Amino acid sequence: MSIQAIDILRRVKEVIYDIFWPKKCIKCNKIISLGKKEAICRKCEAGVLMNSSVVIEPDRYFEEVNCALPYEDYVRKYMIDYKFHSYKYLSHAFAKAIEKIVEGREFLDTHKIICPVPIHHMRDREYNQSLLIARELSEKFSLELCPDLLIKTKNIKPMSSMGYAKRYASVTGVVDFNLRYDVYGKNVILVDDIYTTGSTADECAKILRMHGCENVIVLTSCYRDPTKGDVYFADAD
Repeated sequence: MSIQAIDILRRVKEVIYDIFWPKKCIKCNKIISLGKKEAICRKCEAGVLMNSSVVIEPDRYFEEVNCALPYEDYVRKYMIDYKFHSYKYLSHAFAKAIEKIVEGREFLDTHKIICPVPIHHMRDREYNQSLLIARELSEKFSLELCPDLLIKTKNIKPMSSMGYAKRYASVTGVVDFNLRYDVYGKNVILVDDIYTTGSTADECAKILRMHGCENVIVLTSCYRDPTKGDVYFADAD
């Protein structure tokens, strides 16, 4: 089957899903018009307050992390649906939130490679939620998407009950670099869905820097307070 035929079948499938399981606004829950890619209606989108937070932490392998939304209320609910209930269309909403806080930033001119935080192949999910967001951002900002630039080599235990030291220890050595890529002297944008302590992002950035990457910027859809436990996001760092 040709790529064109596969694309047509995918579009037909999306239309059928829209008819029988219509998309709803992630904030007000009203049905969104058939065929629309957005996951939030225009009225609610206008009222969404972005964090627009740029966090620069010392002694990290990445330069800064940009977080778009506070992980609370309806954002929390729909992030859970996105990660664990196969609501893949929500990737557009979470990517758009990031777009709003980084559009016009200088690093988009110097960081032309984008990759997701990897997940282990044994994860009980059919997709990498961070990859879907990264793909949206790559199309928006004309970035080179490297979906498997980083590889998760070990399926680690949930970290919700761990302190900072144990979180860092648990992610050490679980990420590897895909040697078919070359990032020597280049700058990379690393995408994750949620930022908590930054242990996973830091480990990913460390591996990139070890293979010659010059600079790493982290983009995330949400920021979660690490002092607040959440069973759904035991693996969010």
